[in-house]
Amino acid sequence: MYSKIIIFTLFICINAFADFYDQIEKIDKKREDIYFDMNKTLKKPDTSIYKEQIQNAMNGLQDRINSYETKVYGGATKKEIFSNIQTSLNQNGGQKIDINIEDFISNNRIYIFMSSSVPLSIWHEYGLFLDKNKLRNGSLLLRGCINGCEKIMPTMEFLKKVIEYKPNEKMNPSILLDPLLFERYEINEVPCIVYAKDVSYLNKGFQGSEGSKEEVKTGKIYKSCGDWNMLYHLEELEKQSNDISLTKLIKKLREPK
Repeated sequence: MYSKIIIFTLFICINAFADFYDQIEKIDKKREDIYFDMNKTLKKPDTSIYKEQIQNAMNGLQDRINSYETKVYGGATKKEIFSNIQTSLNQNGGQKIDINIEDFISNNRIYIFMSSSVPLSIWHEYGLFLDKNKLRNGSLLLRGCINGCEKIMPTMEFLKKVIEYKPNEKMNPSILLDPLLFERYEINEVPCIVYAKDVSYLNKGFQGSEGSKEEVKTGKIYKSCGDWNMLYHLEELEKQSNDISLTKLIKKLREPK
């Protein structure tokens, strides 16, 4: 996606520069004409009077160049414009992505709201995504116990099926039962992924639900609902949030392991 944005940006810049360079070519031609006309009549090329005429002519041409730049680019010089383009390329090119995963994990949350009605294959996909990529800020969430909390065994048996995604193979994602989070983020369908930015505890020792508005503050939140794969969800959340940290995370996750 960003490669397309870069190409589109460069296309716009190149077309803008084309008109500018046409003007520069005309100015250069004018400068050549001045030199040609002066050389035809110049008998003493090194005299101060002719040097002054040439310098005055060149100063006038430079003023026209500066005036044109100011008119078209608001005073930005070509060097600044090219520098901005190069900065954009460096930030969004195919280079390895530098992201502090620990900072991303500590400051943001990826909540994956689920239910026992969601197929186990989707539970396994989302759980493995969190586990293998070490996204400890991500959790699989159930609203409550399966068939009520009078009996805990149905819930435990279901979670065992989630964790043992293959015979003799287990994963270890965070799985929480938290009705307060469902209420806080107004979840009415599952699967639904919420990206919550800048999550912080008002009291450092707090160990309760992050659904508590009295104890936990968040910045902006974004939702993506549907049984899509996790990278697609993250890309949708990125489009909504335009968040550079999420952009870097997605690119990091796409890097060859």
